[in-house]
Amino acid sequence: MMIESVKNEFNGYFIEKGYSIRESKGLKAENPNLLFNISGGVVFEDYIEGNKIDPMKVASIQKCLRTDSWDKIGFSGKHHLFFEMIGHFSFGVADEYDTKYYFIEDSIGFLLRIDNSIKEKIYLTVHPDDDVSGDVIRFFDLDYVENKNNITLSPQRTRSGYRVEIIYKNNQREIELWNLVFTQYADPFLKKPIEKIIADSGMSIERLLSVTEEKNNNYECSEWLEYINILDCKEFVSREHLYKMADLLRTAIELFKENILPGKKVENYVSRKILRELFTLLIFYKLDVDIVISRTPFSDEFKKEYEAFKKSLERGAQIIDRLKKGKGFLSPRDKELLRGSYGYPDMLISR
Repeated sequence: MMIESVKNEFNGYFIEKGYSIRESKGLKAENPNLLFNISGGVVFEDYIEGNKIDPMKVASIQKCLRTDSWDKIGFSGKHHLFFEMIGHFSFGVADEYDTKYYFIEDSIGFLLRIDNSIKEKIYLTVHPDDDVSGDVIRFFDLDYVENKNNITLSPQRTRSGYRVEIIYKNNQREIELWNLVFTQYADPFLKKPIEKIIADSGMSIERLLSVTEEKNNNYECSEWLEYINILDCKEFVSREHLYKMADLLRTAIELFKENILPGKKVENYVSRKILRELFTLLIFYKLDVDIVISRTPFSDEFKKEYEAFKKSLERGAQIIDRLKKGKGFLSPRDKELLRGSYGYPDMLISR
């Protein structure tokens, strides 16, 4: 199932279930404590914290960008810089039992809409003290295990509750597919119940796609073919570096769509770092960067940054020659100087 089909199914299903569809916010966060939107829930933080009270049921597919797992990109098969998060939300609509009943039912119902055999491939985790979620899960005859770590705190740590995880399993892997969060106490200690609770959820559409296409690695899905074809280097590059380059490329394109171009402001610096890491990998594997750039939808912008990067590398090469003079090699201190003071990429220092 292609990614647009999954999105259409998601929107159609949740409209049928009485949710309104909220369009994705941009990547740049409105929250002053965040640089980018890192999940679908952060755009609703005021509702989760109780600062806004407007009972409603909402579903969204939010564009997100996270940099906290940068080193895992391309290697884990499930972490990405840019990704889209599916979520459904219930803000103060009903009491604990009714909210958990329809929230869990709607989650499982959507997964069955996507793959009617998925009930045999999933189990849920539930906190042993979360009696209501346990009752609902048993009512729907779903497999589950208890997990005492299924406790949640609101973003500002002023509220608390329990969460239910939907875990997908097959012979090759087991992944947390969908996280259902129930904010139900008006304190961080699970002591003061809220009469009408808050529920929010998050599921990476990339993980869902890997499940629907029965892939063991997110990068094996159809979503990534466009970017792997732009790179056109499967025969010359390690699989992990190919996937990393595809991730960097996709993220750069998504940033450029929102006019977040390389520059000195923090968000623009992230854009620059992403693009220069992509160029570094292409150069390391002796690939034709200009040809790759010509295949992208923002070739002029890519080219401008590549020209600036080449000048930086030329300056670095002169410094390398100077540091090697008289000894013929770079010491660990020299390499640290190149990295820290001149931003010369590690991969190219040791090439």
